[in-house]
Amino acid sequence: MGKQTHTPTPWEVQDCRHAGANVVSSDGNAFVARMAHGDAAFIVAACNAHDELVAALRKCEHALQLSDISSARREHVEMARRMARAALAKVGS
Repeated sequence: MGKQTHTPTPWEVQDCRHAGANVVSSDGNAFVARMAHGDAAFIVAACNAHDELVAALRKCEHALQLSDISSARREHVEMARRMARAALAKVGS
């Protein structure tokens, strides 16, 4: 099985006529329908930021790997690297 793809971003929130909101793709196709506006906004913000957040986390993990930190701080750096690797693993990166 190859890498899974998703609907291209950016996504946006589109208010429904009567209540709630839809999550729609940049071409206007709704693909998550009728939910609370706050939930739709949260999904859109997370999805639209996903690629940039993963790239930033990769750079942080790499910088921590290369950093020349005193032994007193090494434990904190290693903990941060483990957290970064665990988060990246959750998104398959």
